[in-house]
Amino acid sequence: MLGIGMIIGGLIAWLIALSSVLLPYDERFLAFIAGLSVHYGIGYTDFIHLLPAWFAFVLYLAGLVLLYPYMHGVDGGD
Repeated sequence: MLGIGMIIGGLIAWLIALSSVLLPYDERFLAFIAGLSVHYGIGYTDFIHLLPAWFAFVLYLAGLVLLYPYMHGVDGGD
């Protein structure tokens, strides 16, 4: 049986994840933090279950690093 704290935590994480599409690109990591923290909060830390979330987080970070010059108008040194 789920406790009320788990349900409220899950709903908050879900709302943060949904609202992340409205956040600027450099603040969308909040959706990853919300999703992962709920899993750790309820003790469901199975590696295989969380692997897609961690993989998506790594892709997100790689995207931020690779898009930094474009998003901030830095030229390639030409």
